[in-house]
Amino acid sequence: MVRLNERPKDFEGTAVIELKGPPLAVDLEFKAFRRDRRVFSECGLGFGRCFGSKSRYRDANPENQFVPNANVFCRTRGKVWWGDLDLAADKPALEEAAKRLRVRLHVLAEFDGRFENAEARHSEVICRALWHTGGPSRIPGFRQIMKESRLSAADLALLLNISERKVLGLHQPEAALEMRRRLDDLRRWIEMGLPESWSGGWGRWLTRPNPVLSGATPIQSLRRDKELSFGKVMLAEWPNG
Repeated sequence: MVRLNERPKDFEGTAVIELKGPPLAVDLEFKAFRRDRRVFSECGLGFGRCFGSKSRYRDANPENQFVPNANVFCRTRGKVWWGDLDLAADKPALEEAAKRLRVRLHVLAEFDGRFENAEARHSEVICRALWHTGGPSRIPGFRQIMKESRLSAADLALLLNISERKVLGLHQPEAALEMRRRLDDLRRWIEMGLPESWSGGWGRWLTRPNPVLSGATPIQSLRRDKELSFGKVMLAEWPNG
């Protein structure tokens, strides 16, 4: 119950609001479509759903995949839902909601989809997602990564330390998303070390002969010597131009 108290005669300023009952769920930066609210509610996923004490729920369900204050996004409408999720139990409800909305839903942790991230681009959503609906999938955006980096599937498989067949295959959502994150982390790591004069991109550096590696490319060095760490290759002198 929400009750607006009368202001005391000697009180100057804002009126006092007294709240009784459980605290209201708040996500002020998020405004959902009415149809989305209805569909999620009918699937048993009420907006702002709260399991109570986060620590107690996690302690009581240590084997579950609990995502407190989760955020759910889709490509066409951005953020469409938020609240506590337990993916060990809620995946069927999310699949049903996705089916009815005719979208693929991506589940993100609290701060990956709130505040300044509430309107994240879909490419950023994919990189941060913990799980998505729709069953097994290929690594999200893999073809685009190949195009932009000019690396082959075999090159990217080497960087991920998996087979080329596997890198092109289908994976459970968590695994596919994790491999995408690993590739993005690798790209950022390489780009951080590139000199300002370097304009060829991270993929070009990996495939360009390096004098410190006896004229071999970093990719060739990694392929020839399975014991060679990528960190050692990254310490190789940056080629000019």
